[in-house]
Amino acid sequence: MMQLWLLALLATISTTGAAPSPPTPAELVKRMAVGINLGNTLDATTEGAWGNVASEDLFDAYKAAGFKSVRVPVRWDEHTAHTPPYTVNATWLKRVAEVVGWSTSRGLVTIVNTHHDVWLDSPVSTVSCCWCCCWCC
Repeated sequence: MMQLWLLALLATISTTGAAPSPPTPAELVKRMAVGINLGNTLDATTEGAWGNVASEDLFDAYKAAGFKSVRVPVRWDEHTAHTPPYTVNATWLKRVAEVVGWSTSRGLVTIVNTHHDVWLDSPVSTVSCCWCCCWCC
């Protein structure tokens, strides 16, 4: 989670030139308003496997249609080493950052969540280890 927050923060800084003050939960909910889901794209086993590929023009269309927020579900297990330290593939991380950047650069509230990851069905000790190795370092 820390890495995703950092990616979103860096994307925001790169487009605005300054680190934003975090909004309160109430402010964020108000800003989210009506949203759209970028599903079956980055949460497929590989991008495009389910017919959808993210493109920058999608985010222009979302903004033009009046959407204020975008959910970006991401599948990490197909892009992460299966043994410690469970390193996330750098190319995949850059791709997720690129897609998140397209959204945040248009002022859209962007929600990134883990979706369809098989390791989440593993014993708690495995999940805890993988989670901490990937997102707490």
